[in-house]
Amino acid sequence: MYFLHVYVLLPVLTRLSQYQMYVDKFTSQRRHAEELELQTFYGQLEHIIYIHFPASAHQDLHILTDADACIILAVICNTVVDESQQELLQLDIHFSLHEGKLDVIDITSMQCLIGRVFNGDHCALIDHSGSLACTIHVDNINKLKDE
Repeated sequence: MYFLHVYVLLPVLTRLSQYQMYVDKFTSQRRHAEELELQTFYGQLEHIIYIHFPASAHQDLHILTDADACIILAVICNTVVDESQQELLQLDIHFSLHEGKLDVIDITSMQCLIGRVFNGDHCALIDHSGSLACTIHVDNINKLKDE
């Protein structure tokens, strides 16, 4: 018998972050084959979850390392972005409509922290990283090597 150690950490300050996930383009069409595309999301970091797997659990969980293993997850409250406001997208400024669902992601998927500017009942999300913070998929790395 073994025990997993799970710690839920609360951020000292709530921060908005940018993250990327693969999403099925045809989610609403049940019979269509799955086709994943990388999409950028914005949201507020709610919790950080640290899960520690002791070495005694590795064989049962098919973990291929002798050292202790851990996973760090981020719980993010997704922000629904207004895509109709196109004039400032080139500057990486997006407008928030409202809060969406909770996403639980690998913390390494978080790209950067972003800023907020409030104007009455509207909120602008400002991404300072530009093209510096982007996810490169393994297939994309292979394409870059071929070029």
